[in-house]
Amino acid sequence: MFKSYEMREFGIYIRKLRKQLGFTQKNVENQIGVSSETLRKIESGQVIPKYETLEFLSQMYKVDVLKIFSEFRTSTDLMHIYKELDAILIANNVSELRPLLDKLESQITDKGKSKLVNPIELEQFKLILHGLNKYYLGENCNEYFMKAIHLSLNDWNINKIKAFNYSPLEVRILLLISLSLVQTSKFDESNSILLKCLEELDFENVIDSQISLTIVKVLFNLSYNFYRLGDDHQSFYYSDKGIEFCKENYIFYYLGGLFFRRGISKKLLEMQDCEEDILYSIMINKMMGNNELAENYRKNAMEIYNIKI
Repeated sequence: MFKSYEMREFGIYIRKLRKQLGFTQKNVENQIGVSSETLRKIESGQVIPKYETLEFLSQMYKVDVLKIFSEFRTSTDLMHIYKELDAILIANNVSELRPLLDKLESQITDKGKSKLVNPIELEQFKLILHGLNKYYLGENCNEYFMKAIHLSLNDWNINKIKAFNYSPLEVRILLLISLSLVQTSKFDESNSILLKCLEELDFENVIDSQISLTIVKVLFNLSYNFYRLGDDHQSFYYSDKGIEFCKENYIFYYLGGLFFRRGISKKLLEMQDCEEDILYSIMINKMMGNNELAENYRKNAMEIYNIKI
């Protein structure tokens, strides 16, 4: 997700390799059919080469050009924006969404960079930010997230959710669609999407930190949705699962929220140690610098559930 290619550097490398082998661009065109114009654009960093082009060059240059190309792949500035978005969401710092959207716009319009990114992912991320801005303003955001998913899966709908496999970014969009459904109290539909997200994320074999964070968000939202549906056992199950996942993977992200959800479930199920979970939720949020959220948890626990901390 949000991978780019250092095209200028790759182009310099591949041009140097060609010259070392004594080939002109016309030699390459005559031997393997890759046009001189295409090769010129690759060597000047203007385009991402097609898979078959890299295969043909590998045959001509007697090296694995595909492997070399992969070494010029790197995380883009978009990933940094994505991580900033996560920090904004967990701190509920809504005022920072607009500046982040402006920052994304500047990335889109910056023509001087040699990094090329998937234009569909770029537009999807833009729609995500617009939708989240609407979400935190209390306005309908579903249309933005639906547009985002339809850019890559044009005939997607909730009734066909099991018919597709999803990329990590598409799973993130599904998560946001599930949040938008909660706005209109469609908790069962939201849960069906969240459960599909868990299935796609391969819960047992996580190797990517961003996927780990998405899993935590999915578990938190499942716990919340089941709480709203009055199913305290399921709410406890998913909050407990989320806490254990965070512990196993050394994640503090959303951990305070998960402890709060589990504490409330324990209270409603008349289980022991609900106060301890609420205390943990407050302490973790304070440690993460989310003092306002910590205070909201403390007040809600006392005023709504009579849990005194």
